[in-house]
Amino acid sequence: MAFTAEIQHIRAWVFPFDATRGRLTGAGQALTPPALKVIGGLALTRDGSKLAFSGNRSGKLDLWQKSLIDGRESPIAADDYDRLGPQWSPDGTRLAYTRAKADGSQVMLWLSQSRNEESLTSFTQTFCAVWDWSPDGKWI
Repeated sequence: MAFTAEIQHIRAWVFPFDATRGRLTGAGQALTPPALKVIGGLALTRDGSKLAFSGNRSGKLDLWQKSLIDGRESPIAADDYDRLGPQWSPDGTRLAYTRAKADGSQVMLWLSQSRNEESLTSFTQTFCAVWDWSPDGKWI
């Protein structure tokens, strides 16, 4: 018998950076766990305090948030849907993203203070994606 095996670790990293000189100023640090393959998008709040990321663990895309202040991380929601393409609102209090299954998708909004998820669009057979927020945070 002959076989090959491959293990991939796809993670989000942060590096200290001097924007004036265009150089790294230190060693990088992994922000996401090695057991989670980060695909499907990631987003950093404008103030750099929170990271939202979509990752594959056991064949399912889950959406997570991580505080870059205290290092705590938690899932956004846990069910049979895949969640991907997160985008933080300009003030970092709301997260818009796509919730999908094989037969369609919808745009969702998650409120970080209440940890509630609500739909912004109805479920459709067309793939929906979130690209960005308006500068004032009033529309996507």
